[in-house]
Amino acid sequence: MTLNASGTLSIAGATLGQSIEEEFQGTSSGQLSMSQLYRGGALVANTGANAGVPTAGAIALGNFYGAASFSGATHTYPASGSFTETIPSGASTLVVELWGASGGSSGGTGTGCGASPGQGSASGGYSRATYSVSAHNGQTVAVTIASGGAAGAAAGSGGAASGASTLSSGSFSMATMTANPGSPGLVSYTTSNGGTASGGNLANTTGNAVPGGNSAAGAAIVGVNGTGNPGAAGGALGNTHPGNTGYAGLAIFKYT
Repeated sequence: MTLNASGTLSIAGATLGQSIEEEFQGTSSGQLSMSQLYRGGALVANTGANAGVPTAGAIALGNFYGAASFSGATHTYPASGSFTETIPSGASTLVVELWGASGGSSGGTGTGCGASPGQGSASGGYSRATYSVSAHNGQTVAVTIASGGAAGAAAGSGGAASGASTLSSGSFSMATMTANPGSPGLVSYTTSNGGTASGGNLANTTGNAVPGGNSAAGAAIVGVNGTGNPGAAGGALGNTHPGNTGYAGLAIFKYT
């Protein structure tokens, strides 16, 4: 909740949007004093939403217009699709991370002594950015998370490629972040290349590749507030085993 931007405010009472006590203490005991409400103290966080509240000295009800209690929030998008992320009230800083999807792996080949496992797929790229959002509470970011690529069929069929995962401006203006998918495992057993990434102002990291002729999955990239998905391991030994489906991308929004 956020206190009113104008009009009535009170130190006590149970009316949401009006009561400073209810906003920052969660109760209406009537026992708070203004001296307990300095920004950076035990009750009022030192966030952008509370910039009008002094840290010492003279303090008045009018300092609390638009102020908000905020203990942080994490919003995660682990499944494929298109979404709208809304910056929560009270947030001052955003760290956002985006991981790319992975393609499918190829199926196994051959029989008997000539049997081989399928080629594994690489992991997607990783991008990280930070933004000040204290003046942008309630604004939105467009989120697109790609699905994993389809598995290759048995008898050595290659896996399918995936698409890019992106974060871009909604009503909040930001540089478009793109995390491309890791390459699928191909029946030719060529190297599966990690996905590239762009748009992050803190990090843009290429996913982990899989050397040609290797059935391992490309390792997942570890971020700050989470870990992306790996590539897909190649199909088991022999031409009766299909490959494995790749994994979806991932986005994590961390607000403080």
